[in-house]
Amino acid sequence: MTIGSDRDQVRTTPQTGGNRAGSGQPRWAWWVVGIVIPIIGILVTLLANGTGDPSPEAREDGGKPPTGNSDSEGLPAPDSQQTPKIMYGPEVIAVKVSAYGSNLELDSSKPMPLASGKGSDLTATSAGDGTNASTRFFAPPAEDRLAPLPQGSPKPTAAACGEAIRRNASYEIDNLISGRQFCMYTDEGRTAYVRVISAPAASNVIKIEVTVWNLAS
Repeated sequence: MTIGSDRDQVRTTPQTGGNRAGSGQPRWAWWVVGIVIPIIGILVTLLANGTGDPSPEAREDGGKPPTGNSDSEGLPAPDSQQTPKIMYGPEVIAVKVSAYGSNLELDSSKPMPLASGKGSDLTATSAGDGTNASTRFFAPPAEDRLAPLPQGSPKPTAAACGEAIRRNASYEIDNLISGRQFCMYTDEGRTAYVRVISAPAASNVIKIEVTVWNLAS
């Protein structure tokens, strides 16, 4: 009968429920897609924005990494030297020469005569006649701390004086005529510049101009 045939057809038709969706794909495939797509989205976002949260230093300076050592900021370059400041000068002083020697202290606030050679930086000694014609300067106790400069050359800087002493140091300066000039180190290590203003040959008084620089800090 026709009705029986229809029932048999219904029984033999495959069921479409269970583990398959209406599109023919397994249900577990849709679960996997629902998990994987959000993970991919998170990874793409992280790659677009970098590898993570920048360090505090990078945020403070606009994302640029810090350069150098912050502890050394504001310090001079390793090979740089600060220029010493003038302690005094040019200071003019009259030195009365004799065969016994006239001593000067240059490490004080201004050039000062000393009664003895102890602690003096510059000594003027003449021959027995006690005149300027035979007078010479030396640095007690006869140390190589004086360096003559060319006649008529401009007044040197502290650095130029130091270089002259390193190249041409001597223990004495003679021929003390007007314009004679030299550099020297004091016994405390300061750099000094001395220029003869006047030294009449028959006189026993020499006028000199002195400039002393402070020790470099």
